[in-house]
Amino acid sequence: MHFFLEKVSGKLRGSGLLAGVLLGMVSLASAADYSLIYTGLHDGDPVYGINASLEPSPFSNADNYSIIASGDDSGTYENVRSYAYGIFSENVVDIDSSGNISLIATGGTATSLDYARAQARAYGIETKGSVTNSGDISVDANGGSAASGAESSRSLASATAGGIMVSEPSEGLLTNSGNVTVSATGGVATITGDYASAGAGAQALASGITSQSTAGVLSSSGAITVAAVGGSATAGEGIGAYAYAYADAVGLYSAGTVDNSSSVVVAATGGTATAGAAANAEIDAVGMDADGNVTNSAEIVLNANGGTATAAEFAEADVDAYGIYSSGDVDNSGGIDVTATGGTATAGGEADAYVEAYGIGSAGAVNNSGAIAVAATGGTATAEFFAFASAEVFGIDASGAVDNSGAIDVTAKGGDSSSESGYADHEAEAYGISSESGDVINTGSI
Repeated sequence: MHFFLEKVSGKLRGSGLLAGVLLGMVSLASAADYSLIYTGLHDGDPVYGINASLEPSPFSNADNYSIIASGDDSGTYENVRSYAYGIFSENVVDIDSSGNISLIATGGTATSLDYARAQARAYGIETKGSVTNSGDISVDANGGSAASGAESSRSLASATAGGIMVSEPSEGLLTNSGNVTVSATGGVATITGDYASAGAGAQALASGITSQSTAGVLSSSGAITVAAVGGSATAGEGIGAYAYAYADAVGLYSAGTVDNSSSVVVAATGGTATAGAAANAEIDAVGMDADGNVTNSAEIVLNANGGTATAAEFAEADVDAYGIYSSGDVDNSGGIDVTATGGTATAGGEADAYVEAYGIGSAGAVNNSGAIAVAATGGTATAEFFAFASAEVFGIDASGAVDNSGAIDVTAKGGDSSSESGYADHEAEAYGISSESGDVINTGSI
């Protein structure tokens, strides 16, 4: 029997609805601590600590949840995705949580002729309403192993992990004072042969706190730690075959504004991608990303390293890294440290292993008093026609005015690039402060 315990409104409710086996017993030593282990998951069924979709809003939680979920590893299923949530609502339910949440989700082993899925997806809290969280959240998602073999077939072993998400573009507020630790690691995706238009994906996507609320405010005073590591994707040498093993990592993202007062640490490392047409092992890493204004008074540390991409036509192992990126204005008093290194790209057509790194990037104005250090090194690019391994660095890059009193240290070093019959670029450029159209006032050292 597939049995699941759920804590709702102060009562325990049992339901047999999940494709998995609960091996761990729910600990009743403390009525506020729940430990659940699910194995053998297949066909896409998710598991929850609390499914609050039908609960009245606001919904409050003070209990602690530990959930381990893993996909079936027998190799007999095409879909062995592992999806796990601490607290989840598919509706507009406001959530107030003070309990600790720990999630580990791992994809299984999938085999199929045309579509093998062994992804892992895990979120501590996800809802379309507002969130207030004061508990510590730990989330770890790991892609499994997926193999298929046919023309236009797909093998997916990606990993997606997030601490908190407000998933609706509403006016929901997101307030966090808990420590949030998130990691995502891509698995192994393989196309077992040389098939046309086949694709393999083992990318990793990790986010500390995400708010799609356009009118709301994301406010965080808890420490945020995020890591993403791309997996291994091999798609064969068929015409049009492609492979993804990139890594995306963001500490805080908001479609509205961000107000942060605690440390943010982000690390991203590309995986290994090999394919007949196109391979991607690039990096997108951001400490804070907002469509609105950003106010930050805490330290941001970011480290990004491109992976290894090999393809007959186009290979990407480039890196885009930002301490803070905003489509609005930025007011920063925290220290920012960004280190970025390009990966290794080899292709018959074009190979990209360049790096672009920014302390602060803004489409508006920037007021900065924090120390900023940015260092970038281009990777290794080898191609028949076009090879790019340049490094470009900005301490502050703004469209509007800049007022800076913080020390800025920027370093750029070009990588290695070679082209048999075309163009190779490995230049290095470094800028302390750049403004497209606004005035610049600087009293800090550069």
